[in-house]
Amino acid sequence: MLIKTSKNLSVFVAVISLAAAMIGYSALAMTTTTTASSSLAFAQGGGQQKKFTASMSGKNEVPPINTQATGTAKFTLNPNQTLSYELQANNINGVIGAHVIENNGSLLAEVLNPYEVHNGKPVIPTGEINGVLSRGTITADDLSGPAGKKISDLTNLMNEGKTLVEVRTQKHENREIRGQISTG
Repeated sequence: MLIKTSKNLSVFVAVISLAAAMIGYSALAMTTTTTASSSLAFAQGGGQQKKFTASMSGKNEVPPINTQATGTAKFTLNPNQTLSYELQANNINGVIGAHVIENNGSLLAEVLNPYEVHNGKPVIPTGEINGVLSRGTITADDLSGPAGKKISDLTNLMNEGKTLVEVRTQKHENREIRGQISTG
């Protein structure tokens, strides 16, 4: 009787182990499939990740500014509905501000923190910049102006070609360089 019970117990354990392995495999397969589907949807735009760029120069100002300064701005919509950015600038000195604005001039977001301090000194005005001017993340709390208070309001304007990024300097307080933000 002990041998028969032992054999039945062995079969029972084998069946339970097999069932557990199948359930675990199914859960793993479902997780992998769901993750892969989500990643694919996100990469294709279903997850709302989108990139925006702008090429900045004095020629884009109205009226045009004669300056050697140039720059680029890159924005990425993140899955958590924030907007990461990086501004690069070259041949520019004495920066006092950088903003995302609507085509009509309304301020939408600051992209250079005027209160930032490095080594006990304010970063504004800057010295000469040849590289990264600013990088950070825009949240809904950072938005101002008539565009609304959601990142999607800002990215809708960007999609429609209704936004600019601008950099102001001590020499050109209104703007030294700016560029139209477009998808890309």
